[in-house]
Amino acid sequence: MEDIAVVRQEIHTVRGMLVDAERRLAQLTDLIDAEGMIVPRQGLWTRAQLDQIRSVVSDNPGLSALFDLLSQRPDQRLTFSQVLEYAGRSDSEMRSDLRQLSRATSRMFGSKTWPFEADQGPIAPSGRAEMLYRMSSTIAGWWR
Repeated sequence: MEDIAVVRQEIHTVRGMLVDAERRLAQLTDLIDAEGMIVPRQGLWTRAQLDQIRSVVSDNPGLSALFDLLSQRPDQRLTFSQVLEYAGRSDSEMRSDLRQLSRATSRMFGSKTWPFEADQGPIAPSGRAEMLYRMSSTIAGWWR
C-alpha cells in the first residue's frame, strides 16, 4: 500500500500538469483560429484565402446562396436538397456552380479545396446518396 501523502502529492502534481496542458491547448487553438482552420478532407483555410474567393462566390447565385446558408447554420450538416431549395437552383445548375468553385480554388491555391466539409451521406429513398455540407463556426464567422 502506498503512503497517502505520496499519493496526494502525485494527484496535486498531475492536476497541475492538466491545468498547464489545458492552458497550452487553449493557446494553440486560439493560434489556429487566428491563423487558419483545418477543414476535414479539404486542408487548411485562412481568412485571406476566404477573402480571395469572395468575388467568385458573390458573382455566382448558387455559390452565394450555399455560403450564406452554411454560414447561417454553422456546424450543421445540410443536404444537397436543402441547398437546392434555399438557392432556388436546379440540380445541374448547382453542380455546375460547385465545379466553378473547384476550378477557382484549383487555379488560386493549386488544388480543388472548399472552405467547408463535403461528405457523401446515406442512401436516400431515391436510391442515391445525397451530399452533406458543413461549415465550421470559425469559417462561418470569417465569412459573415
